[in-house]
Amino acid sequence: MFGVLLIFFWFQMQGYMAMGVSDAYFRDALLASIKNLGYTAEESMSRIRIVETGDEFQVSIQGWVGSAQIRPTRKCSSATMRDIVKGMRTYFADTPGGMNYVMSYLYLVIGVLMSFMTFSLFLTHHGVRH
Repeated sequence: MFGVLLIFFWFQMQGYMAMGVSDAYFRDALLASIKNLGYTAEESMSRIRIVETGDEFQVSIQGWVGSAQIRPTRKCSSATMRDIVKGMRTYFADTPGGMNYVMSYLYLVIGVLMSFMTFSLFLTHHGVRH
């Protein structure tokens, strides 16, 4: 079962992911990058198609969590996607925008809990009594 899950997540996580961004900030970066490359984008519910090349990308945004992903629908679109992502990185570096720290706070809480559990197990294992 672990192998099946590993393969499933490998397919699911292909592409590029941005963490800690709001949905509007990610969308603005994506559209600005496409425009700066001289392309025209057609948007649908979860896809963006580049008119000039016919490349199509699946876009998944989880705004409440602060994560977004873009991945090509066909293997031949990978080069175009790399160019778009490069432009998005420039946009993120140059343009301040809305950040969403929900996942960061969640990871912080999980880290504190794991540290507490590790410390508790250490004390229990070494015979320290309360």
